[in-house]
Amino acid sequence: MKETESLLSILTSKVALSQASAGALAQVCATLLLFPLDSVKIMVQLDHSLSALQILKDHVREGNLGRLYHGITAKLVQSPQQKFQYFYMHTLLKTLYKRSVSTREMPVSHSLAIGYLAALQGLLTTLPLDVVTNRMISQGKKMSESKDKDSIVHKNTMVATFLS
Repeated sequence: MKETESLLSILTSKVALSQASAGALAQVCATLLLFPLDSVKIMVQLDHSLSALQILKDHVREGNLGRLYHGITAKLVQSPQQKFQYFYMHTLLKTLYKRSVSTREMPVSHSLAIGYLAALQGLLTTLPLDVVTNRMISQGKKMSESKDKDSIVHKNTMVATFLS
C-alpha cells in the first residue's frame, strides 16, 4: 500500500507536470516560429534544383507565404506532445532513480540513459504524426502544382501512415 501511494505521488508530482508543461509550451512557440524553415527544408529535399532562398523568393513573389505553414496543425499536435512526454518521463525516471540510489550525484552515463529512455518512449506516439506532417508539406508542394486536394486528405490518415 505504501509503495502504491509513493508511486502515485511521483506520477502526480507538480514538478514533473510543470517541467512537462513548460517543455510543451516552449515547443509550441518554437514550432510556430520555425515551421516555415522546416517546410523549406523539405521542399529543397524534394526538388534539388531549387535553393532555400529561391523557394522563399518564389513564395513571396507569388504571395503564397501561407503555404509554408501547410501541415502545421499536425506538427502543433506532435511537437508539444513529444516534449511533454519527454520532460514528464525524464523527471519521473530521475525521481525514481534518486529514490532508489542513496547518492545525490547522478553519473553522466545514468543521466544519458534516463534521457535516452525518456526520448524513446515517446516515439511510438509521435513518429506517426511526424510522418503525417512531412507528407502534408511535400504533398502541399505537389498540390499547388496539381490542385488535387482530396488525394492529400486520403493519403494522410493515420492508417495510411502505419501502412506505409
